[in-house]
Amino acid sequence: MPFDAPIAPALTGLPDHRAVVPVATRVLEAHRKAQLRRFGPNAWHRHRRSVAAVLLGLMGMMGASAAWAPAGLPRLLGCALPFLVLAGFAVLVAAGRLRMRGGAEWQERWIAPAALAAAGVPAEIAGLARRMQAERPAARLVLGELVEDAAVLDPYLLLEQDGARVCLGIWDETGIVARAS
Repeated sequence: MPFDAPIAPALTGLPDHRAVVPVATRVLEAHRKAQLRRFGPNAWHRHRRSVAAVLLGLMGMMGASAAWAPAGLPRLLGCALPFLVLAGFAVLVAAGRLRMRGGAEWQERWIAPAALAAAGVPAEIAGLARRMQAERPAARLVLGELVEDAAVLDPYLLLEQDGARVCLGIWDETGIVARAS
């Protein structure tokens, strides 16, 4: 789980000429919570078992109404209402109007300094990360990403050493949200 390790309040042990102040823990946590709310599952996904039960019930009603239709009434007419409801759901799904968006989750992975640009890390944050990692060879860079389906949303970059973590930057599709200064 992300952030099981403590996040250090400052980058200690760096040369005096590099007074770097990381992104505050409260800023990163607030960003993470806001993004989970923004990209949380929709009502259709949260109640997908109920929706499936209703659809199965409608299919049962369709079969029962066809079997119990009076002799004078065509059997096809007896199942028209449940069929129309099922067809309506199918049309909504096919047209993209009924989307079952699942919830997003935070995932973290180690990343090499050379791979930062390919991972979409903004140049300012990547440059700082490379310098910091070069000064602390034992430290690792950790890329956190909010993943929804196959899309990566609102990543952040951490520097991790000996269980301590500091946030070097947060960005989204519009640009840098926060960065170490």
